[in-house]
Formats: sequence, C-alpha cells, structure tokens
Amino acid sequence: MRIKKTVLVLLIIFLAAVTLPAVDRADQDRPAKGELLSAPFASISPERDGNLLSSVLVYEEDFEPLPTNWAMDNGWNIGTSQAFNPISPTNCAFTDNPYADNLNNSLYSPVINLPAATEAGSRIEMSVWMAWNLESTYDFFYIDVWSGGVLQSTILSQTGTQDWTQGNLDLTAFAGMDIQLGFRIMSDGSNGYLGIGIDDLRIEYNVYEESPELNLLSLNSQNFPFIYSTLSVALEGQDMSNLDETNFQVYENDVLQTNFFHVTPPSTGAGSRLVDIAFQMDNSGSMSSSIAAVSANVQNFVNNLAGSGVDSALGLCRYGQSANSGNPILEDNGVLTTNLTYFRDTVWARNRIDGGYEPGYYAITQSLSGFAWRPGSQKVLIIITDETPNQGGSNLQQAIDACTANGAILFALTYSGLFSTFTPITEVTGGAVFDINSSFDAILDAISQIIVSNYIISYRSSNPYYDGVQRNLRFVLNYGNTTAEDFGMYFPGQSPQISRTQTTAAMDTQAQLDNQPIQIDAIITDTYAPFTANATLYYRNFNQNNYTPLPMQNTSGDLWSAQIPAPDVQTPGIAYYFLASDGQSTSTLPSSEPANNPFTVAVLPNLPPNVQHVAQTQTNFYTPLSINATVFDDTDFVDQVMLSYRRYGQLSYTQVPMNNMGQGLFGTVIPGETVGTSGVEYFIRAWDNYGLTGVSGFADSPHYVAALLDGTVIPGGELTDLIWTPANSPYYVTSDIFVGPGSTLNILEGCTIIFAPGAGLEIQGGLNATGAIFDAQDPFMGWDGIFINGAQGQILIQNCQVQHAVVGITFINSSGSVIDCNISKDAENNSFTGEAGVVIEGESSPVIDGLNISNYNAGIVIQNTDGANCSPTISHIFIQVPPGQERSAGTGISVMGNVGLNLEEAEIAEYDTGIDFNAAPAMENRNTALLTNIRVRNSSTTSRSINTAMNLTNVGMVQASFLELTGYPTGLKIQSPDLTNASNTELENIQIVGETSEETPRNSDTGIKIGANVALTAQNVIINDYQVGMDLAYAEQSLIRNTALLTNIRVRNSSTTSRTESYGIKAMNLQNLTAEGITIMNCTSGIVLNNSAIPGITNAELNELRIGGLRDDPDRQSDVGLEILGDVQCEIDDLETREFATGIKIVGNSQNRLRTTPLLTNIRVRNSSSSSRTESIGIIARNLAGISLSKCIVFPHLMDTPNQNSLGAAIMADAVGTMNIDHCTLWGFENGIRLQNSSHANLTRSLIWKNTPDNVELQEPIRLVGSTVNATFCDISTPGGVYPGQGNLDMNPLLANPQSGNFYLKPRSPLHNDDPELLIGALPYDFYALAEEYIHIFPSGWSMTGVPYLLEPGHDSPTQVFGEDLAPFYVSPNLRSILQLNPNSMPDSLGHVVLSTAPSYTLPSVIRPGVGYWVLNNSELRPVSVYGLLDDGPYLMEVPGQNLAREGFYMLSNPYNCPIRWNDGFSWNGVTNAFYLYDPDTNNMELIDLGSNPNGEIPPWSAFIVKANNPGSRVHFHYPSIPQQREIDSTPIGVAEAPLAEANVPKLSWEMSLRADAGEQSSVVILGVGENASDEHDVLDMPSLPFNPLSSLELKVHNPGWSNWAGDYTRDIRSPQDPQQIWDLSLNVEALLVDGAYNGTVRLKMQSPYKLPSQSSFRVIDLASGNCADLLNDELILQLDLRPGDSSLIPLMVIVDNLPSPQNAPELKFNGTNYPNPFNPSTTISYTLPEDSMVSVDIFNIKGQLVRSLLSDVQQRGSHSVIWNGRDSQDRACASGFYFYRVQAGNHSLTRKILMMK
Repeated sequence: MRIKKTVLVLLIIFLAAVTLPAVDRADQDRPAKGELLSAPFASISPERDGNLLSSVLVYEEDFEPLPTNWAMDNGWNIGTSQAFNPISPTNCAFTDNPYADNLNNSLYSPVINLPAATEAGSRIEMSVWMAWNLESTYDFFYIDVWSGGVLQSTILSQTGTQDWTQGNLDLTAFAGMDIQLGFRIMSDGSNGYLGIGIDDLRIEYNVYEESPELNLLSLNSQNFPFIYSTLSVALEGQDMSNLDETNFQVYENDVLQTNFFHVTPPSTGAGSRLVDIAFQMDNSGSMSSSIAAVSANVQNFVNNLAGSGVDSALGLCRYGQSANSGNPILEDNGVLTTNLTYFRDTVWARNRIDGGYEPGYYAITQSLSGFAWRPGSQKVLIIITDETPNQGGSNLQQAIDACTANGAILFALTYSGLFSTFTPITEVTGGAVFDINSSFDAILDAISQIIVSNYIISYRSSNPYYDGVQRNLRFVLNYGNTTAEDFGMYFPGQSPQISRTQTTAAMDTQAQLDNQPIQIDAIITDTYAPFTANATLYYRNFNQNNYTPLPMQNTSGDLWSAQIPAPDVQTPGIAYYFLASDGQSTSTLPSSEPANNPFTVAVLPNLPPNVQHVAQTQTNFYTPLSINATVFDDTDFVDQVMLSYRRYGQLSYTQVPMNNMGQGLFGTVIPGETVGTSGVEYFIRAWDNYGLTGVSGFADSPHYVAALLDGTVIPGGELTDLIWTPANSPYYVTSDIFVGPGSTLNILEGCTIIFAPGAGLEIQGGLNATGAIFDAQDPFMGWDGIFINGAQGQILIQNCQVQHAVVGITFINSSGSVIDCNISKDAENNSFTGEAGVVIEGESSPVIDGLNISNYNAGIVIQNTDGANCSPTISHIFIQVPPGQERSAGTGISVMGNVGLNLEEAEIAEYDTGIDFNAAPAMENRNTALLTNIRVRNSSTTSRSINTAMNLTNVGMVQASFLELTGYPTGLKIQSPDLTNASNTELENIQIVGETSEETPRNSDTGIKIGANVALTAQNVIINDYQVGMDLAYAEQSLIRNTALLTNIRVRNSSTTSRTESYGIKAMNLQNLTAEGITIMNCTSGIVLNNSAIPGITNAELNELRIGGLRDDPDRQSDVGLEILGDVQCEIDDLETREFATGIKIVGNSQNRLRTTPLLTNIRVRNSSSSSRTESIGIIARNLAGISLSKCIVFPHLMDTPNQNSLGAAIMADAVGTMNIDHCTLWGFENGIRLQNSSHANLTRSLIWKNTPDNVELQEPIRLVGSTVNATFCDISTPGGVYPGQGNLDMNPLLANPQSGNFYLKPRSPLHNDDPELLIGALPYDFYALAEEYIHIFPSGWSMTGVPYLLEPGHDSPTQVFGEDLAPFYVSPNLRSILQLNPNSMPDSLGHVVLSTAPSYTLPSVIRPGVGYWVLNNSELRPVSVYGLLDDGPYLMEVPGQNLAREGFYMLSNPYNCPIRWNDGFSWNGVTNAFYLYDPDTNNMELIDLGSNPNGEIPPWSAFIVKANNPGSRVHFHYPSIPQQREIDSTPIGVAEAPLAEANVPKLSWEMSLRADAGEQSSVVILGVGENASDEHDVLDMPSLPFNPLSSLELKVHNPGWSNWAGDYTRDIRSPQDPQQIWDLSLNVEALLVDGAYNGTVRLKMQSPYKLPSQSSFRVIDLASGNCADLLNDELILQLDLRPGDSSLIPLMVIVDNLPSPQNAPELKFNGTNYPNPFNPSTTISYTLPEDSMVSVDIFNIKGQLVRSLLSDVQQRGSHSVIWNGRDSQDRACASGFYFYRVQAGNHSLTRKILMMK
C-alpha cells in the first residue's frame, strides 16, 4: 500500500488554432452518435492534498447585476431562467429552453488576466456552478479557453442531465496568459431538451502545502538483522533529495527502529548502493536473426555500465537452448561477477542459439532463487526473448510474486506483439518494455536513476532473532505539516545462512598434508520454509583453473560436510567456497564473488601467510583508526596485504593496500568519517606469491570497533547554557537549537561542536564564537548550519571552521561580522540540496572579512526581494570547488533583488558562474556593485559546462576595477533590459582570459558582453583568447541607446585558437562610441561598428588603434581590420591595421548615402601574404557622401615573392561622392586607387609606388570604372611617362625600407621637403624616426675604428661618441700627421667628409661614416652607445695623393653596419692594391694583400689605411648586395670592374710574407712577383707608413733607387723578367730595447705563401753575421745582444733563385743572373741576345753612382757573359755591400742588385 495523491483528471482536447472572429462553428468537429467524450462530471471535482496556505481572488461573476462585458451568440441569455433556478438570488446565464437544433454557439467571458504560477504548490483554480439537460451522447456542453483570438484548449465536455453542481477546474496550464472562457452548446438535428445553466463563476490563485509521495521500491533482509530498503520521494512529480534522518521513521511490528538507523540520501553513500543484474537470454533457434544486434547492444551496455560509477555485478541465465531440455541454466553456478570485462567477453559468449522450448517465466523465478545475490543489492532482471514466456515451469503470477518478494525490477526486450504480455510484470516491478533491437540506454538510465534519485534506509532490527515470523514494516515520511506512508514486510532467515565450523576455519592458518583428503564442514541455517534443500562445495587446486563442484551431505541438524579427494590435495594449496539453496533463494560463502575471493588451505610443504593482528574493540567517535598487522611467510614471500573496511551497517567494503613499513609490519588508516558514530568493521587479508591467503577476520565475520562518545550532548530547543568551553568539548547537537532574543551564546576558543543530520544553530539574540569548529556528525548527511535570524544582539564569528553544513552561515534580516573563517565540506561528498557557503537575505548588511569557502555548489547567496536595505561588505574571500569535479558547480557569488554590494579582494575558482548579480529593476537606484580586486578563474581541466565569469543584470551602477577573469566562455556580461535609465558602468584595470589550454577547443564566446541600457566607461582592459573580445550591443527594443567610452583596451587571441572566426570589438547600434588606445591582435575581424538597424547616426571618435589579424596567416584568412557599417559619422586618427584581407571597410547606408563623411588621418594598413596572387584591398569606402584620407600609408608584405606587387588595391571607392586623398603613401599594390560606380577622387601630394625594379612600372596605378580623378603634385609609378596632372612626378622616392614597413624618406630622397605642407607622401626624412641605438664593445688598448652611422645632430663629436676617457685621434700627436679632417670644409650633401693631407694634427669636430679613427681605451672592455641612422647609400671618398712613397695615406672605415668585402662593398681608383689593418693581438699594423686575399672583408666599426697614388684618387663604397649572408667565393679582385677603377692593373703571380717575431711583437713584409708588375713602384706595392704610432717591430724593404717612389715598403711586388730576385730589408728592433739594450732572439720565417713556384729557392740572410736560412724548410734565428749606443737596425736580404721565365718576357732574355751572388771576389753576369744589338753593361753603387763600365759594344745574337772582379774604374777594390748592374740592349734595359761580401 502506498500513499496516492488524487490527480485532477481533465480531458484536454487540443483543437486547431482558430482566430475568434473567423470561427465557423457549424464546421467544428462533433462526435458521432453514441460517442462518449468524458467520464461522469463528478471526476472534475478534485480532492486537494495539503493545506491551503493562501488564496487570492483573480475574477468572479455571479451575474448580479447583469454584466455588460460578456458576449453571447444566438441561443444564450443572461437573466432569470425559467428552466434553471439560479444559485445566486436572481440571475444566471442560460441557453434557450428548449434549445434549437444544429447549434454550435458560445457564451464568452471578458478577457481575464491570469497571474503567473511561480510559487511552489501554486494553482489557478476555477469553480463554477453548472446544470444541464441535454440529449445524451448527441448533444454536448463544452468549456473552451481562448487567448488572443485563438482557441487554446477545451477543458470540459459533458452530455446527458445534471442538476446544479459545483465544478472545480484547473487553469494552471494557462498561467500568465490573458484568456476568455467560452461556454459552448453543440446540438444535432432533433431535440427537445432544456439546455445549460451557468452561475457563480470564481477564479482564484491558491497556494497549497503539497504532500509528498513515498514509494517503497525494494526491501532486502539478506544481511539480517540489518534491513535495507530503497524508497523514492516525490513532490509535485519532482524527486525530492533534500531530506534526512529527521524526516523518516521506520516501524517494525509497530516498534520504532532506532538501532544504527541511517538514511542515505540520493547521490551519496559510497558502498550503500549495489545493483545486481541478471540477464534471462532466450537461446531458442528463432533468436538467430536477433542475436547479433542483441549481443552488440549488450556489449555497449556493459561498457557503459563500467563507466557509470554504478557498483554492479552481472550474471547470465540461459534458457530455450537444446541442452538441459531448454530449462534455465545459471552460468557460473549462479555466482555473479563484478568483473564486467569477464562477463562481456566470457560469460555472454556462452549463449548458444539452438533450441525451441522457451520457459521465460521459469527463467525469471529460477534466476531469483538460484543466483547468489549480494546482500543489500538492488536486483535487476533483463529478459530478452521473441516468444511468449508462458511455456512451463512457472506462470505469470509466480513470476510477479518472485519479483515482489525479492524487490526485483524487471525489464523486457521483445517484439511489439508481446509488449502486453510483459507489461503486467514490468509495471508492478517498476521496469519497462522495450523493442528487442533497441539499445540498453534507457535501462542504464533507469539503473542510474536508482542511484541518484532514491533514499536508502538501513537499520538493525530490534528483534535480531531468526524466528521465521513475518515482520511488518511501516515507513513514515514527515514533511512540513504533511505525512506520507508506505508499507512492506519480510521474513528473517529467508535465505540459507552459511558459516564455517571452527575446525574448518582453523585451516586458514594450518597447512594440511599433501595427497590426504580434507574434510570441510559448514553450518547452514534456514529458519523459514522452504528450508535448505542442497549445498555444494566448490574447490580447486592452485594448479587448476576451474572449480570442481562437490555435493555436501547434511550429516546432522544444520551441519553439512564434504571431503576433498586426496589426489586433488597438492601443494601449494586448495581454494574453496560454499553455495546453498532452499529452492527459492541461494546464498554463498563468501557472500560476494566467492570464486574470486575464496577461502584457501595451504598444503605442505607450503605454508600460508601468517597474519598477526590484535583487533581493537573501541575508538573515539569520528576519529581516524590506525590498523597495523605483522605478516610473514616461512616458505614464500608476501605478495600483498589488503585492509577491507566499512561503516558498521554498510553493505560493501572499501579495500586499500596496507603500507609495508619494514620488518614484516604493515599498516594503514581508516578515515574518521567511516568510523562515524556507528563504528567500523574490517578484516585483513594477505597473499603469498601462489595466491594463498592468510587472514585476520573475514568479510562475513569482520572485526568490529565501536565508536565512543565523550563530551557534552546538547538536545534540541532553546539554549540555557550560554557559555561553551573547551573542557566540555566536543558538544554533540542532536537536533535544532536556538538562542532566543536577549541572550548571547559565547563559544570559547578550542571548542568543537558536532551536529546531527538536520540539526542547526539559530541565533535570534547574539553569538560570540572565536576559534571554534562546527562540524557534522555524518559528513555524507551534513547539518543545517548557523542561522542568524533577526538577531537582536551582537554577532561575531571569528577564526572559526564551519564544516559539512548544508548552508554554512545564513543572515536573515541581520547584521554581524564574520572574520577569518573557513566554510568547507569534503570534495568527494555529493552536493547537498540548496547548499551554500553563506546566505544573506532581507535587510541584512553583514561585514565579512577573511573567508574561505570550499566545495560548495553556491559560495555566497545574497537576496533581497523587498525594499529594505541590504548592503553587505565582503572582502578578502576565497571561494572554490575542485577543478576536476564533473558535477555542475553553480555560482560563486549569487546576488538577487535589491542589493548594494561592496566586494573587495575576492578570488572565485572553478565555478560555472563566478558572480551573478540579478538586480530588482524597480529599485535600480539602490542596486549597486562596487567590485575591486576580484579574481574569477576556471581551469581547463574542468569537464562541466561552464558559463560566465561575471554576470550583472539590471544593476543601476557598476564600478569594477582590478578584475582578473580566466577560463570562461563569457568573461563579463552586463545588461539592463528592464531599467528606465542607463546603467552607469565603469570598468578599470580588467584582465579577461578565455580557455588557454592548447588541447582545449576554443569555444570561448565573449570577453565583455554589454547588453541593453548600459553607459559604459572602460579603461586599461586586457582580453585574451575569446571569439569576441568586446560585444557592445544595443537592443532595438530598449529605451536607451548605449554609449561607450573605451581607453587603453587590448584584445588578443593566441595562435592555438581553433575557432574559425573571431572579433576584437563588436559595437552594434550605439549612440556614441569614443575609443582611444585600442590594441587588437590575432583576430579574423578587428573592430565592427554597425548602425544598420536603428534610426539615427552613430557618432564615433577613434584614436590610437592597433589592429592585427591572424599571425602566421599567409593566405589572408582574416577578414577586415576595421569595419564600419550603416549610418556612422566617424573621425579616425592614428590607426594601424595588419594582416587583414581588407584593412578598413566603411560602408554607408545605401538609402541614406549622403548622411556620412568619415575623416581618416594618420592611417597605416599592412597586409601580409605568401603570394602576390592573393588579392586584398587596403581601404574600402562605399555608399558615402564623401571621405577624407590624410597621411595614410597602405602597403602589402609578400613573404614568398618580395619583389612583386600585390593583387588588389590600396584604396577602393565605390559610389562615393568625393574622396579627398592627401599626403598618403600607397605602395606595392597592382592598383594604388580603384574608383568605380560614379566615384570621384582628389589626389594631392601623395605617393603611389611599386615593389618592383626601377624599369618595371605599375601598369594601372589608378583604375577608373565610370569614375574620375584629379591628381596633382603626386609621385606615381606610371608606364610611359608622368601621370597627368599639375606637378606630378615619376621618380624613385627612396623610401627607407618599405618591405618591412619603413616609409620614411632616405636622406637623399627627391621627395624631401622641409615644408610638411609641400611634402609628397605620408612621411618625410626624419632622423629620429629612422635612427636606433647601437652598441659597440671596444677592447682594451688601441683600436682602428669607424662609426658606421649618421649620428644624432649635436651628439656627433668625438667626446660625445667615445666618452671622456677614450682618446680619438688619427696619429700620435708627437708625430707628423698624415690624415685628418679639413677643418675649413663642410660635410657634403651626403653627410661625408672631405679629406686632405695637411701637415699638422687636428682633432676632428664630428664623427662621420667612412672615416677612420684611432681610439685608445685605457680600461677593460668598454661599450660605446650611439644613436644613429644607417645610411645604405653610396659613399664617394676623395683621397688625393702624390707619387711619393711617404705621402697620400688615409685612414678610412666601413660606413655600413654589415661587413664589406673587397669584391662586394667598395671599389677604388688610384689607390694601392693593399690595406693596412691594425692587429691588436700583435700590436702592429697588418698589411692586407688584395691579390692573395680576394675574399677578405672589413667588419662594421673597423677602419683601415689606404695609400693614394695621385691627386684624383678615390674610394667608392656601396652597400653590399647580400649583407651578412654572402657565400665566400673566389672571384678575383679586378678594379677594372669597379666604377672608378684604373685599366691594365698588374696582377699578382706569387707572393710570400716574411714575418719577424720577438715575444708578442711581430712585423711582416710581403714579397712577390706579378704579371705586368714593374720593378719600381706600381699599384701592387705598398709603402711603409711614414710614422709608427705604436711601439712595435718594423720590418721594411728598402728601395732607395726608385725614381719618385724611393723609400721603404711593406709590400714589394717585382717584374717576372729575372730568374733571381733580391730584396734589401732592415729590421728595426727599437721597440725591444730596454734602457737602450736588448738581449734576445728574433725569428724570421715565411708565412702565407701564395702560388710559390715549385723549383725556386727562398733564402733569408743576416748580413751582419752572414747566417742564412732556407725559408721553405727552416727559419732564421737572430741572436741579438745590443748595448746602449748600438744601432737598432738589423740589415737583411731575401734572395729567390731559379724563378721561371714568363711567357710574355721581353726580347732581351737572361739564362741566369750573376753567379755567384753574393760573391767574393768576382761574379759572372750572363745574358742572351735574340738579335744583334748595341750592348752596354754598367755597375752602380747603392747611391746610384757609376762605379765601372764593363762593356760597350755591338754583339751578335746569342749567349754572352762578362766578369766583374769587384773593382771600380780606377781598379780599386770596392767595399762590401750592395751594388746594381744594368744591361742595356737597344731599347731594352734590365737592372739587378748584387751583393759583394768579404
């Protein structure tokens, strides 16, 4: 029996919607003759459950006096009826008496406004007195409901005769509508009846206290004396989940049950909700067509079940198969398995579709009696068949009885023709019937509903004896003032109860002999018929996979025995379990999955694990319980030790591994929540490596630990003890307590208060609680919390912990202080209904400062529905739920109604909505939100569907600053649709970040969303990773158009965003928009400003905007940077858009084309594309009266095709009256401007240029389609000449770096003009716009340097560049200057300097590129910072020289910021083919030979010295072709290729360097032979510097006999004519002297040989000592011992013999030179004449004076020789030293040096 609520039965007939005036009642459907439309009228009078709480009259009419607002068709009357006496005194409404034939006429009420039924238990009810006399089944009386002229429903239909009676009808379905009631009569063609009467109509809005419905779903006594029942509770058809133990009572045989009474509410209670599912599968042959689909569905069902969280076990009963004559077969002997994979893959696979007999009902009864159901589980049967189940064994009633007796739910899957067969049993059990091919989703949902919707009530029977007597149960639910009941019954001892004898149990720890039988005994009791019929022992050896069934014998009384045969008793041991059945039910021991958790017996020599544990018997209430055990195994090792525990009275165990703490000790802890007040049961089980177990306790006989209470018990009611102390703590509150007015409860620090479920603390007086803990007795059930309700005293809650409360703290019409508190509940607990950390209601203004709220679905709830003041102040709070929770996490702070909120320093984490403020619009001036330093975040790991970080609705004033909102689809949403005035909203310092995880799809919607009626001011806002950064919308129906003032807004999307489109800012239909300092990055659309739908013009002022499209988007998927649509009058200044297909798009209203004239100034539009084939438009203007563009730059960036023009146009005008374009730069587009559709443009002082070489012009710089243009004073790339118009040019503008966006003019641009009004293009030459800061590190000591930049004017002096402690100069001041600035000349127009050879030293006044300087740094590494401009133009350096060896030296430098090479960077004319560079490692000047080092380069900031040879010498620098990324090649230096190079320059044939080293000092000379080289000076020879600013070795070649160029050389390249070359050298070692003396060595060796002839010899000779060395194989070591006064010059000679003859040698040819050389006393000079010639041979000394003439005669062709004996013309012996001989033959002469040594 269950409590049933009488349902109001109304026959609802929905007719087609018909407009009232157009009703043709003659065409309305009427029933056929004899058709009944409704039950008797009495059924419309409802019996209302629950108490009537309130009633409000909505409408009444008694027709006294006669109403004038009712409408009537013919046949209806209002007045006094002769046929029907009125209920009210005189009048009623009635039909004609009798009524006419063929009527379909109505009486209509006036329009009645029905209120909305928003309150719980609310109903709109109509009572009306009615009478009728109609021809039964042929004529009818209807009541219709109309709304808006449309028939909504017919709510009553009657026929026959009924005297006056009052009917009650429910109109709740039409709540909130404006309705009319129609009373209608419908008649056929023959009648003589009286008709209808209506009187006393009344409509009321009633609120009832509803009665809940209580249903007992299942009852389980298998775990007797513990009884488990499952109940559902519903109110108004909705499940109730907010009840607790105080709402329920259970009576057993009229005795109230209180022992271990526990109520587990829906969705809680781990281990208390078990579901056992058994399939009854038809295996007959007719199932062959369905088995595949059914099996697939079962597979999916099992997979989904595994992931559902349901604690389930499965079993299979097959029937209809050929085996066992089709009778049911319970797989695995009726043992259910929790291993769902095993069931799916193994058990289900045993189905065999091969039989014909199909006893389905029998399969149901056998499943219920034969399966070993887990104690306390909900039994579920799923029968799958295609045939009628009534084929023997059991009938329908027996199946129903078995299900109801076992509390089982049955689902049937069959064909539609059998639905009616199974419906009787599925309806009784609460199951359902489904098509056989359908999925199991609905069944799984129903099973899940058992878990989440129902209550489990458990208790220990007060009569714990197995007496077999029926126990009658009465379940009572108390809810408010109502009560509901349901009933049930059980028999104790229904199932066989199995336990082992002491002897058998002792074998758990006693090993048995192998090959000896083992006796197993069990006590099986069954106190209620039918009694135990059979018992089976299942055993297996550990070496076997399957269990062997062994029937047990009932030897005496309840004793059952079996003997395991000796052959099966083998080491390591035996596993076994029991199964017993009484024919109606089956039991196993162990009771849960016995096959997987069997008893074990060790067989020698193996021993079982030994578990030593002393069980505890008691512990403190809610105190964690430590469990320790010592475990060892003498023969094997311990594999694992597990602890299984459960709260006493709970069904299943929680299993955890015990930690190995060493020395065989294992331990773990049972949580205090499990201990609770009921105590705990546990057992320990250990496994060895074979699987043998040792135990302490067992699942069916666990250890029990009782929970002890200490402290003070506080019963319910008003408190009299108002001082609570730690000494009497903890306090146990059993039910609600309260502090009355005038009293104050003082809770001292250190107190703990424990509340029973449903108990709470209500304060009407005062509360002073400091340092206290408030907690629940049962965390799963919770407690009601602290209620501050109309408190009259002081409220202070400080440093307190409030745990596991449904609502932590509630303020109702109260104020007070909450300081530094925590409110929390466990994360793993399911949520409480209506849970919240803090609730503030009514006229409450508490102060909350320092509060943490954890794991509540609602953090803080504030609501005030009346006009009282509610202004809470909340600060320093942290509200959070765990990030991994899948359940809905509600709202962090929820505000409703009339509230003034002051919130500061708050963090809200992982909520669906962070803050939700839904204000009362009627109190708009009092609804305020002051929000400061708020952080709302949601991590990407949260799997629930999240909503909005902060939502504010109808708040009159919003001031929000320093907000950080992270991880929400919508960051901040503000709207005021119901306000009469705009909400004044100020946002400052806001940061909003959407979903950021790369793995997470980017579904974030909007960062800031502004709805209707909001006046917005926002500044310093950052929005990242949203599809729309800011959405500023004005709703068309709102009263006020929004305004927005935006300052310093940044919107950005990351490159991992997976959305296909995104917007920075969307502004729809605003009245005014002012935006300044806006940055938008990585959006497909930047800003969209639309005013297309609302009359009136939007005024927009936009300044300082930076809008960027998608990064790394070469195909231009981004749409428009700035899009303005409709009637918008805008002024835009300082805007830059990047990476959009269209940078700016302004489209006016085509119908109001003349309304807007936008003004754009300082605009920059850039698009990037990987291809020139991708078309883009920089600026589009359409449907405008006019538009002005000034100082705009539009350009593309072609990444893969950098030297092409982009398809598209920089500017396009379509239907624009006048477009004024001035001072704009349009670069790199196929069309600079496109004009179409009758547009006109005035183009002045603008630049349209190309991204191609100078000789490739734009083919169509301005494209005209039905349009005109006037271009003046513009520079336009035009094919075939200058574009028509006054003052136009076609000249390269010399832009700084347009490919990278630098459109400033270079210093030499032809467009440069000092007057900005006369400038062509957008940007002038501007040093400061182009300049950058550059840093160079100077090493310690000397540096030859240059500064490769045009420096900042006024900051270019040596002191300002190098600093006070760096000394810049050209040469040492005490030596003759050879290089300086000419102080009387000004820099030329290129910023270069003119050089001269003035004889005195002058400090430079300015530092210029291309000029070299000496710099001395006396400190360590020194950075020098300059602010300058790279000028990549050419530099022409005039370096006038003279044909003198000691004049014409210039120090130049690399003028660029990248290296230059000899063959790529500069060329020269009249300059020696070698440079001097300073080598800081050797502290010497290094000569760089361009011939042997053609690929050498000069780094930036480096200087070098050149030798100019004539007055017109020049050096020409040009910017390298591929700076810093060139490949080294071997292109020979050819100055003829240079712009100013000389012709016929000698080329180097071979050369070598002679290097002198002394310690760290060194010096080098270069010697060699060159093609076309002269024996005297040419460009291959480099004179030595005539000064030495450094103290170092100096190795020089002496050439005193050269005409004009006599002097010392560092490089001397000779003619190839002679087979022997001799060089006279000196080594100056003055730098080595210390106090005029030096004792040490100098080493001379060859280095850097270049193309040396292989057959030649190379010798160096110390003329002072005569020592000589072969340079190819050795080095010459000079051992010096110099004293003060000794010369520091060491004379040396280099002789190269056996040189090859050149191919183009002159006609005079020598076979050899003088031999020997050196000689003493004589040498022979040999030569060959190719023809007869006049020959003279003369000897000269080193000064060029004639010493002796050896020959003057005509000689014939052939070889000749002459001997010189070392004497002069006076026959005097000549001194040792160098001499020259000269051979003159005709017009040819040769001069060679010889050495005489004595």
